[in-house]
Amino acid sequence: MCLLAVSGHASGQEGRVWTSVPASLDAGSRYLIYLHGQIIESGGRRPTSPQFGVYEYDAILQEFAQRGFQVISEARTAGTQVTAYAGHVADQVRQLLAGGVPPEHIAVVGFSKGGMITATTSSLARTPEVRYVIMAGCTTGLLREDSLALTGAVLSIHEASDDIGLSCRPLFERSPDADVEVETRINTGARHGAFYRPRPEWLDPLFAWLGAGASREGRLPVGLVLQPYTARTGPDEISVAPDLLEPQVRPLLAEAGLEEAGIARAQLTSTEAAHYGVWQHMAQADAHLSRAVAEEARGGAFVLGLLGNCNSSWGMLAGLQRAASPDRRRRVGLIWIDAHADFNTPETSLSGWLGGMPVSVASGQSLERLRITAGLDPAISTGDIVMMGLRDVDPLEQGLLDRSGITVVSASDMVARSQTMQDAVDRLARQVDVIYVHVDVDILDATEIPGSLYETPGGPTAGQVARVLEELTTNPKVWALGISSFPTAERGREVSLASAETLVRGALAGLKTR
Repeated sequence: MCLLAVSGHASGQEGRVWTSVPASLDAGSRYLIYLHGQIIESGGRRPTSPQFGVYEYDAILQEFAQRGFQVISEARTAGTQVTAYAGHVADQVRQLLAGGVPPEHIAVVGFSKGGMITATTSSLARTPEVRYVIMAGCTTGLLREDSLALTGAVLSIHEASDDIGLSCRPLFERSPDADVEVETRINTGARHGAFYRPRPEWLDPLFAWLGAGASREGRLPVGLVLQPYTARTGPDEISVAPDLLEPQVRPLLAEAGLEEAGIARAQLTSTEAAHYGVWQHMAQADAHLSRAVAEEARGGAFVLGLLGNCNSSWGMLAGLQRAASPDRRRRVGLIWIDAHADFNTPETSLSGWLGGMPVSVASGQSLERLRITAGLDPAISTGDIVMMGLRDVDPLEQGLLDRSGITVVSASDMVARSQTMQDAVDRLARQVDVIYVHVDVDILDATEIPGSLYETPGGPTAGQVARVLEELTTNPKVWALGISSFPTAERGREVSLASAETLVRGALAGLKTR
């Protein structure tokens, strides 16, 4: 074992670079195994590619050490075989675990061939909660390896202009045992060479995801999560709404001066998709969503959900609930901004539509098995729920709501951001660990969101709700926001997109102050 370098870092802990696992391990430290690209094998520690420029291997290692990681990395010999070396790295991971290092304090990070080794290590090691970062490592050859299936928590970072390292999405789809799969795409124009030196474009989402703090500029990271499942039958089971919103929302993060931490998409495995009905699919998709939310939150990111419908709230709540640690459940509060209470049960519903029941399910009033499948266990307390802006509640549902202990803030108090609203939010913040804000876009007046399945006249404007969101997201207990049920019809889409962008801008304006 050899110590290569020593450097300080921002939090005051000592970060070092080692060529192998240190003999003495500290369970409180964070360990990062870095696997370099193939060019180092034949070109030395600072090689130059005619296409991509100089590979700054040691500068990258020092960047990791300056963030407080104990960095383990060696320059591999020429012709190193991927699977054999992945077995060596898997042994290093097991050595760290045996030495008392918690799995969530271990990360394996690889670029290009190193990314291929990282993916193979994830497949071989089968170590839950260990984090793996694949940077431009999902090559055409790797994606053809049908026997390869990821485990642990996996982040993929790839460059838009790169034709070597592609999206890892096909690999994610055949990896049912992975705890979390998150992918983010950067766009530097530098092709494969984007990862040749320590650029903030890839370092910032990596550090945010590993929980090493926000970007060096101090910007709050925001992780996007997409959940397209709706529990509807037929082709409407998977909504295109999250995909319509995502390209509109991402530029707003940069516009607000916030950092994009990553993008995750809830996706059923082929086995899950082939079995059960749409209600069970909804809960299973929410389980995938919850794991993505938990990982983003653990990394210090605010989570912004783009959701097919309100049933996705189960996954958002479950992710915040489990974000502290696998063994501890946080007390989560819910602020529900919707024209409808969505507090029906199968016994009270006029329509039998699951989309009218998500709050009753989340709070343990009905359909317990779906809630538990989604990962929300225990149920949230009705005393930890604040509803705002209701104006269309079914008769029997109103009776349930009156007896529930849920705090209801009127639409007029919400729009005015009155003392009544502020008192309700302050009270909720005092009694819970973290708050999720859920917005069904049908809270807006029908003229602001044309094509909505449940258009409800008499609602507030997007600007009015945006100002409410701006106030809510200044609260340090608010760590996630879901935008739900965006209409997918082409009629009025430009108006609806403008309204959705207004809502998101309002929320991001509040985050900027934190």
